[in-house]
Amino acid sequence: MLFQLRKITSFFTLNFWNSRAFFFMAFLTILISILMIILTFFTLGSVIQSFVQEGGLSLHLPIELREATFNFIWGNIFIYIPILGSAFFAAGAISYELEQKTIYQLFSLPVSRDIILIGKLLSSFIATATIVTIYIAIQFVAYIIQFQSLPSSYFIDYYLLALLLTFSDVSMGIAVSTFFTKQSNASISYLILYIVAMDIVSLIFSASNVNPLLIKANADRIVYRVFMNLDPYVLYYGGSISPAPIFQILFSVEILVAYTGCFLLIAYLMFLRRGIVK
Repeated sequence: MLFQLRKITSFFTLNFWNSRAFFFMAFLTILISILMIILTFFTLGSVIQSFVQEGGLSLHLPIELREATFNFIWGNIFIYIPILGSAFFAAGAISYELEQKTIYQLFSLPVSRDIILIGKLLSSFIATATIVTIYIAIQFVAYIIQFQSLPSSYFIDYYLLALLLTFSDVSMGIAVSTFFTKQSNASISYLILYIVAMDIVSLIFSASNVNPLLIKANADRIVYRVFMNLDPYVLYYGGSISPAPIFQILFSVEILVAYTGCFLLIAYLMFLRRGIVK
């Protein structure tokens, strides 16, 4: 079983890596990273001032705060990288096979449908995680150039949470993909569900005094809150220039794991159904 899974995953992963979508995402990620370098190298002081001027703090701030602000800004933009990657790779993973009528060729292989689904999931994650790693690697190098030192241990937490977020986004993309027979419809629906629907539900939760962090889109932002516990979208927990406390990190991790489990269950049930209905 493990041999079959590795073979299927490798096949799909190589297809992703050789696709035009992957090269486009890699180019887009590098372009965004270059813009971020320009932003944080030449306007970091102005950005820090926008954070602290209302508190009457001096611009002669500790280096730790400058470093945290640097990573916080990069983390804010990072959130969109796994969303776009999942829209390109995961949201089309199943719907593309359905659109091209190749799904039944996959079902004819001497492997179980569970292996095919897991292979699609893992290959989509690897492709998206590769894009994510490119962005964070550039951020890491940019940090060293800017501050002439290695980042703090919070950067490790940042990367691990980024991978968890990526896997959660990919799981959501796979689940959405099983509902559609056209790749474009699946990708667009994924983006609408993530960007529009979740924000509306978040506003409803906030207006009803329900913890908005229960919404995945809000829990996702724990990735950059490991540097500074600020979020312009969610004021439920207040704000601080200190890193998010451990209990908030663990709570957000639990939310992401719960969503991931639900998405995978939906994907599994829908994929089995697709295997029966031609």
